[in-house]
Amino acid sequence: MSKTPLIVDDSTPLRQVVAIILKSQGFDVIAGCDGKDALTKLDGRKVSLIVSDLNIPNMDDKLKAWMVKPFKLEQMLAAVNKLLA
Repeated sequence: MSKTPLIVDDSTPLRQVVAIILKSQGFDVIAGCDGKDALTKLDGRKVSLIVSDLNIPNMDDKLKAWMVKPFKLEQMLAAVNKLLA
């Protein structure tokens, strides 16, 4: 079973790029434009990691790690893999 990151960002292009990259690495991605939207898409699935904008509407910010945008995709993948290891 693959790990499932939840991507939450109000920037559609950024959300789409992160989803494409993570899917290409075998992750089962859930994405939403804000906290409420993302949570409605869970459908009972367990989320392994939340990748979120710090200033996202309708979501509490409980952080383990963060990256400043813009970031390199390799840097994001390394962080995701480290947090899910």
